[in-house]
Amino acid sequence: MNKKIFLSFGLLFSSFSMADSQVNYLNVENSTVIFSLAELKAHSIPACVEQALQDKYAVSLNTHSGQMIYASLLTAVANNLAVEVIAAGDCNDAFGIERPDSVALISR
Repeated sequence: MNKKIFLSFGLLFSSFSMADSQVNYLNVENSTVIFSLAELKAHSIPACVEQALQDKYAVSLNTHSGQMIYASLLTAVANNLAVEVIAAGDCNDAFGIERPDSVALISR
């Protein structure tokens, strides 16, 4: 039963694939964190994303989730860790920039 649930969960999010890479850009503009990874995104880019910003993610610091993602990104940069990003498939936190749904630290 657990395997079926895990497989179904994986299939549900397969269109928003994970990126596992080092953070190579991190910037805070007002209450928005903008970051990118060294590896290119492997998933389909949402239509809301501007052409020049396709390599970026943006998350709002006005939410608890955004604050936790920012803390994870700072930890990754400070400790030279890779991150795994699952994309949300929208641009809800910044116009023209894709929003991450989650960010996980990866130890190599």
